[in-house]
Amino acid sequence: MMHALFASRRRSVSIFLLAALLLGPATSARAQATDAALEKQVRVILEAHCYRCHSHQAGKNKGELMVDSRALLLKGGETGPAVVPGNPEKSLLIKAVRHEDESLRMPRQTKLSADEIATLTAWVKAGAPWTEAPVKHGLRTPGKITTRTASTGHSSPSRGPRLPPVPRVTPSIASSGRACGKRGSRLRQLLTHAA
Repeated sequence: MMHALFASRRRSVSIFLLAALLLGPATSARAQATDAALEKQVRVILEAHCYRCHSHQAGKNKGELMVDSRALLLKGGETGPAVVPGNPEKSLLIKAVRHEDESLRMPRQTKLSADEIATLTAWVKAGAPWTEAPVKHGLRTPGKITTRTASTGHSSPSRGPRLPPVPRVTPSIASSGRACGKRGSRLRQLLTHAA
């Protein structure tokens, strides 16, 4: 009888492990898809309401806070970390958008909708998932804003180094042989023949 009981338990454990192995990847894939969708919604909210004052795109970091990368949200600004992953109640971003503290109300003019606040809260509660790929083309990799960045909107030069001008070869220079040295006579022949 004891043997049958252990065999039954072993079978139950085996079935459980098999189910976990088979369903684990599917659950993980669903979680990743949910995280990606949530992240996309959060980025849209941040871009619409926060980037104007707190992004590299705008060249501003009011309160020393930038919201265009996860690392910078975790670092926070003058008042501390903006996001505490998994804990919306300790996240200054959530306190600010809820307008809980009069000195920490963001955005200042209008409060976000209840749905937007709920989305940000769910995102923080989910661990603040964030891929480091920029939302839009043209955003530079987050970092410190420099004078060059603020004035031009980018930190890398748009062109390569300038090369010295190449002198134009005209028939008068070619006929003198100065432009081509010893081969000037051949060039002179070609230019004379072409004209």
